[in-house]
Amino acid sequence: MLTSWLFESRNAVRVQAGTDVGNTAMRVVLERLGFQLEGIMRGYGATITRERIDGALYAILNAEWTTRQGQSPTGQR
Repeated sequence: MLTSWLFESRNAVRVQAGTDVGNTAMRVVLERLGFQLEGIMRGYGATITRERIDGALYAILNAEWTTRQGQSPTGQR
């Protein structure tokens, strides 16, 4: 819902999301929604014990999102 709102109401061109590289469940959700892995950010975050962790960066463009939602890029169904 947030992604749709950003594209439809805020005229976003791109939406990106990141997660811990080991968060398989979140990565699967992003990929099912059509987000594409853009890269692994080494040492991006830290745990409570200050251990550095890698992050996975995903993104989707407005045209890709609207196509997946069954709309034209202008928002017409």
